[in-house]
Amino acid sequence: MEESIIDESKNLHRNLRFLQKEVFNKFVEYATANLPPDLSAVEHRLMMYVGDHEGCLSVDIAAAMYLKKSTISGMVNSLVEKGFISLRKSGEDKRKLPIHLTEKGNEAYEVAKRKFEVFDKQLESGLSEEDIKTLYRICRVIERNVKEVRDGD
Repeated sequence: MEESIIDESKNLHRNLRFLQKEVFNKFVEYATANLPPDLSAVEHRLMMYVGDHEGCLSVDIAAAMYLKKSTISGMVNSLVEKGFISLRKSGEDKRKLPIHLTEKGNEAYEVAKRKFEVFDKQLESGLSEEDIKTLYRICRVIERNVKEVRDGD
């Protein structure tokens, strides 16, 4: 009996990884279908974070995207050059550069936001409100656990 539970647990972890990868791949395929050609999927994701968190800092984005700040800095610079985001010096601390969408970035953000809403509704179809709340609660627990594993290394 206990061996059966262990096997199910292994399969659950494996299936969750595969499902996460498949959802992400479909998401990227769907979300980036009509993006400006000079915008990569990861840059798009960063731009969406900025749109949802106007005035955020590179360190905030790095934490949210599970990437190093140096990686984020390169993408931020690229998006500034492409005209999607801008950096504005903060009055009190000149080292902090809050990130904002430009008009071009905001237009791309609004188009993508509508696409994400359609994508999310499709993913949630057939699930009850209670199922969705349970899923999000479980995801928050898994996310917290992943952070603890990462911090513990």
